[in-house]
Amino acid sequence: MTNHPQQQNSAQDNYYADDEIELIDLLRVLWKWKWMIILITLVCIVAAGVVSFMMPKIYKVSTAIEPGIIGMEENGSPIYLDSAGNMKAKIESGVYNSQILKNLNIDSRKIQIKFKVTNPKSTDLIKISSEWTQDQIATGTKVLEQLLVELSHDYKDIIQAKTEGTDKEILFKLSDIQGKKNQIEFKQVALKNIKAWENELNRKLMTLNDDTKKIKQQRDKILEGKTGEDSILSLFYLTSVQQNMVNFNQLNYQLNELTSKENKMSSEVEQLKQDMNDINTEIDRLNIEKSYIEHIKLISKPEASTSPIKPKKELNIALAGVVGFMLAVFIAFFAEYIKKSKEKSTTQHQQ
Repeated sequence: MTNHPQQQNSAQDNYYADDEIELIDLLRVLWKWKWMIILITLVCIVAAGVVSFMMPKIYKVSTAIEPGIIGMEENGSPIYLDSAGNMKAKIESGVYNSQILKNLNIDSRKIQIKFKVTNPKSTDLIKISSEWTQDQIATGTKVLEQLLVELSHDYKDIIQAKTEGTDKEILFKLSDIQGKKNQIEFKQVALKNIKAWENELNRKLMTLNDDTKKIKQQRDKILEGKTGEDSILSLFYLTSVQQNMVNFNQLNYQLNELTSKENKMSSEVEQLKQDMNDINTEIDRLNIEKSYIEHIKLISKPEASTSPIKPKKELNIALAGVVGFMLAVFIAFFAEYIKKSKEKSTTQHQQ
């Protein structure tokens, strides 16, 4: 019972002792071959430095644009000519490269064009860049400028079609307004005539009313005399009054008809005016929409970086140092393994 814990402690001590021995052996190998490891690492560092300094300096020529706009959403968000992703794919796939080389008279066998396009998150910017040697910076700048020209040509038809479509819609609505103006003028002339006829009817009604009053007065005087001749005149006056009443009713009916027609036509004129206001509002909306239409916008013109982006000497040297050190360590352990294998083989052969 008491021997079991002691056995466990002894096993653990042996385990840690073995680990310590193995670690010491590794360190001894590294220390033994330290000069070779240092030499190989230094050789890799020097080689990387020499190669980096001999490599041609590469500069980045870049520009930034915004896609064209053909309208505006109800929430105020712009409607773009094309998505940034689609434009990025077209540029990077080389759709415009052959036309750029042709327009700039560049031999495609001597110069290859390769664009890199990025769209920063939460922005509408499209950043375009390409890499060129120091003696090709001017060519690289011209290539990017020509790319912008090709992009403008590519999307020109969409802009033009949208603008022309909006202009035609505005012209159609202006023509509609003119037609409604003509209708209003025609109805206003008709209203003027109706008003004049109403005034004439009112005048006749007033005259007829005055005549009726006079006839009634004459009839009343005759009735006061109570003679046979007066009875005949009284009948005549009565008939005249009745006829005047019939005429009065007819004229009054005509007047009511004219008033009803006038009210209806006035309502039509007001409706036409309201329609014109609505059309003008729509024209204002179309003009605002047209003002939003924009071609591809240049944010920054093509410019070369002030310092080369390649080769990255410090990074290359650091990577070469790490790789060289790892390679030297591997060679050291491999050499140690070969040496021990030979010694073991020699010992066994002697025995």
